[in-house]
Amino acid sequence: MYMSVTLKDIAQRAGVSISTVSRILNNDQNKPASKETAERVWALVRELGYVPNYHAKKLKSNAKSRPYLGKNIGCILASPKDTFKDHFFSQILMGIQGEAAFNGYNIGYTFSYFEDKSTLFQQITSSDADGYILLGRINEEFFNFIKSNVDNLVYVGLNRIGRDLDEVICDAYEAASCAVEYLISLGHTKIGYIGEIPAGENRVINEHRFRAFKDTLEKHNIPLEENFIKNISLSLKEGYDAMAEIIKSGTLPGAVFCGNDITAIGAMKAIHKSGLKIPNDISIIGIDNIEITEYFRPSLTTVHVPKEELGRFAVKLLIDRINGGHKINTLIKLPFKLIERESCDKYKGD
Repeated sequence: MYMSVTLKDIAQRAGVSISTVSRILNNDQNKPASKETAERVWALVRELGYVPNYHAKKLKSNAKSRPYLGKNIGCILASPKDTFKDHFFSQILMGIQGEAAFNGYNIGYTFSYFEDKSTLFQQITSSDADGYILLGRINEEFFNFIKSNVDNLVYVGLNRIGRDLDEVICDAYEAASCAVEYLISLGHTKIGYIGEIPAGENRVINEHRFRAFKDTLEKHNIPLEENFIKNISLSLKEGYDAMAEIIKSGTLPGAVFCGNDITAIGAMKAIHKSGLKIPNDISIIGIDNIEITEYFRPSLTTVHVPKEELGRFAVKLLIDRINGGHKINTLIKLPFKLIERESCDKYKGD
């Protein structure tokens, strides 16, 4: 089990008691905290990547405590090692936690795929969770294991898996196409890509942003320029390094589409350090619309993804599956929205 942050950590940072933090996270309406305090606590939850764990709470319960309902939901994080602190996934987890608590369910287990594999598999097969929510990009081997050992399963994220399970997504292919179409509408024809390009035996089975990038360029008869394509894991550092490589090559794209906002911010840092200007020299666009993008300078043009709503709908769909409300595989697609800010401008010519 992964638990890097405690209630005590959050309470100390927020300047409140541990019991106050607990009441806020459990949406306790019998003794609610002030709106300002709740907002401060939830902001720290996002910042620190805290994931509430009610399995420990169950073990410590006594006769005077709130009766344990015995309804557990587990979360399996299949993306990067820092998923617990990732702004995108932490907001989805907030939505999951809030909706689960509202419906009387505990987030009893939270597992990371990057823990020891044998321990992870043992934990999943021996847990008493009623169902699981799967987050992030996943490879074929792990997907097959999950499907063989979990009866009630919902995937939540950007990329549709398209396999035998329920899914709640904000379609990455369509969102990426929207981003590239926007750059083309500004007159850009030399467009770079910094993000994941699945390949090899261990490739993920649900990563569609690069395919959308290629398809959209092809639709407009715009050539794919290999010098402007960088295959990386989505992170600040790799976004920075990839953009630095493109700049060092001596030939610049007019615009770059990044696989997510964190990668875009890393790329923007490299552009700033080189002395180039955004968007005068290079336009940058991302996907996610994490909070920092509005306050970064220049503010990042991006595609908004309703992250907390993804988490809430995943819980709703999972509970319906657990209760026998539906039998067929169900796909829920939430809408995205282009957010125009300062990091993109019209193509000005060579």
